[in-house]
Amino acid sequence: MSVSTGEARAGLLVATRPNVYAGLADGDPLIDGAELTAAGYHRVKVAFSTPQDAAGAAYVDNVDILAFGALMSGAGANVTHALLADTDTGAATIRRTAKLARPQQIVEFEEPTIPAGSLRVTVPRA
Repeated sequence: MSVSTGEARAGLLVATRPNVYAGLADGDPLIDGAELTAAGYHRVKVAFSTPQDAAGAAYVDNVDILAFGALMSGAGANVTHALLADTDTGAATIRRTAKLARPQQIVEFEEPTIPAGSLRVTVPRA
């Protein structure tokens, strides 16, 4: 399954830190959602492009495909958000969240992914 994200509005400092990890959630984990906990799921370290300029904003995109592991449980869960966190496991500080352009339902034994170039962190210029 491929999970495409919309634009994540966030500070470029978050995206350019050396250890930024992407995760998936069933809602905005800063409000009412929770990160996936299915067996086989894991956060993924994100490598971002160099900052680019575009019409009043600066942005970075993920360089590589983000693959979150073949899920051994959790079938039917609805993935609606991506998150950026500061650790790969356990309790983390969630730095930013973004609603996915297309929510996806978890299918057992499939690996959810975010294609390269699909996770954009944008900062409007003042």
